[in-house]
Amino acid sequence: MYANKGELKVLLIVPGSEFDHIDVPLGPVYLATYVSEKIKNSKVQIFDKNIKFLNKKLQKFKPDVVGIYSTIVQLNLVKKYISIIRSNNTATKIILGGPTTVSSAIQLEYLNPDVITISEGEIPFTRYLQNINDISKLKKIPNLIIKTENGFFKTPTKPEFINLEEVKLPDFSFINVEKYIKKWYYFEYFGKVRGVSLMTSRGCPFRCTFCQPIVNEMFGSKVRYHSIKDIVEKMQELKNKYNMNYFFFHDDTFTLNKKRVIDFCNEIRIRDLNIRWGCNTRVNSVDLDTLKIMKKSGCVEIRLGIETYNQKTLNLIQKDTQENKINPTIDLIKKAKINSLAFIMIGFPNEGVLDTLRTLVKASSSNLDFMRISILTCLPGTQIAQQYPLQKQKCENYNYIKHSINNPSKLSNSTLEFLKIIGYFLFYLNPKRLLKTFSIVNSPSKLLSKLERI
Repeated sequence: MYANKGELKVLLIVPGSEFDHIDVPLGPVYLATYVSEKIKNSKVQIFDKNIKFLNKKLQKFKPDVVGIYSTIVQLNLVKKYISIIRSNNTATKIILGGPTTVSSAIQLEYLNPDVITISEGEIPFTRYLQNINDISKLKKIPNLIIKTENGFFKTPTKPEFINLEEVKLPDFSFINVEKYIKKWYYFEYFGKVRGVSLMTSRGCPFRCTFCQPIVNEMFGSKVRYHSIKDIVEKMQELKNKYNMNYFFFHDDTFTLNKKRVIDFCNEIRIRDLNIRWGCNTRVNSVDLDTLKIMKKSGCVEIRLGIETYNQKTLNLIQKDTQENKINPTIDLIKKAKINSLAFIMIGFPNEGVLDTLRTLVKASSSNLDFMRISILTCLPGTQIAQQYPLQKQKCENYNYIKHSINNPSKLSNSTLEFLKIIGYFLFYLNPKRLLKTFSIVNSPSKLLSKLERI
């Protein structure tokens, strides 16, 4: 029986961010929306405030189950959340979900939760709640790791993914939307931006070794889509309710299905939404005709996972792209009058200083508008982590935002950090971008916001 007289109280926790800029927690909001629809006697809330307010929330809400969204970066913080929950009520069940749970060993060892959901969270999480008092049934639910009296029990692993055309898009009433609008960091080179991030699809058919097979185990290799009608109606709803005028789509490759992209753009224009938007895609997934249609519907930014200008490295990480197509793709985006941003990685095992500088110089001399540089991290569970096994690190050192540990490069960490800074200087102080750079970093607060991301 539940502690709350037949009402199942579920608290979903979004661990705090160490940065002032944050993005809307799509995963927990999706989960809250799904559980509320599937379990009628449930009462779901999301806690996304500072950890110092958690104890008060627990005492007031008295949840039967607490779900925590966990990433490899937040393990130390999640451990603190679990400690507070345990000290408040030992009967409260703690469930972990998120991308780290696919590589569950580190979660079990370090965090000791009651349950881990493996793969996409909606189905196993909801089934757990529906059978919470029957351990025999729980052991038959796929994609769970359950703590029992005899240790952890792993249920059968089975690919189970929801049909996005039959699932509601996130209900943002579960969170304080204004908080996220104010701290949203996309399109900051435009004035008066009010927006959030969305996803129109899940799944990735590609095989990049720095994130696979985790992404496939989480979401599958087959791309599933929300209906265009539902997506555009959600945009219309958010615009009307919160006066939003910008959206960013976090699909792994938004332009993978060009017909769908065109239909999406046409729907925006038919409804006369008058919004601006951006998306992620790949070098080999755009063409000029589609880009022009995207531009007419309000697309103002495209983000490309370029990673490197070294073909040997592209082959090594199974990126399935060609170096000689990178800059022509950037030029097409420029021709369509859309801004482009590149994600660049340094610290590959086969690259030295000169290889790295070559990538940074080529990116700087291209027609890119923006660039983000990261140092390759071998995340647990990825193929590259298996190819280049490193000495086991303490959990706090998995924070790849702050550290360049767990990197397979022959270069030192300090060298990689220095190359990263050089890359930013080369790029943003290039004469072709100086005006845009100064227009973005036009105040001390914006400068500090930028520097903390380096």
